[in-house]
Amino acid sequence: MTPNEEIKALTQEDLNQDMVDLGVGRYRNRVESAKGREAESETKYGQRLIRGGLPAFTKAIDEMVKGWDNRNSALWQLSLRDMKPSVIGFIVIKAVLDSITLKKNMASVSHFVGSRVEDQHRCDFLVRNNEAKGEGIVLGAQKRRGGLSSQRRHIKSSMRNEASKGLMPDYEDWRRRDKLSCGLTLVELLRHVTGLIEYVYIIRKSRQEADTLRYSL
Repeated sequence: MTPNEEIKALTQEDLNQDMVDLGVGRYRNRVESAKGREAESETKYGQRLIRGGLPAFTKAIDEMVKGWDNRNSALWQLSLRDMKPSVIGFIVIKAVLDSITLKKNMASVSHFVGSRVEDQHRCDFLVRNNEAKGEGIVLGAQKRRGGLSSQRRHIKSSMRNEASKGLMPDYEDWRRRDKLSCGLTLVELLRHVTGLIEYVYIIRKSRQEADTLRYSL
């Protein structure tokens, strides 16, 4: 069986077992709760999808990055060279699964995924270049309320403050095009390697509306 076929077989079998174990009503309630919190990766089927897809996806990321040459010098590509393929893979699958049922357009999905990868790279940079306070800043951000935006602001502000004191170098933030390019590349790789997602093309009748690209499980 191909990785795609193995994942699909695993998914359907485990979904059926989860419904038997929990009862259809409780199972559906938990799924709806996860959807409302944009945290479907925390469900049993989300965890199984991550476990099922991560090995092949990690391998594909590793091969992609190793295949780059000096022409692949965009900021996001240089950043991915500093990261572990397994970490990148986990972040991407989790980000996609968390909002899989929201039917976002491809630009929105790509930007979200790219932003999450940048967040991890920024934290890695902080810990690597500020051993005294780096981990404490990251842990402090994780305890803050307000979601990802609040955590990101806290880390960026703390890093600028530490850099102004000469305690660490400045971090070069990714531009929007870096996030979009990174996210688009990784989401397409995820689709190609695992088959966890598929694209749905929607043609708009109005000339004022651009064609949209959506994705679904």
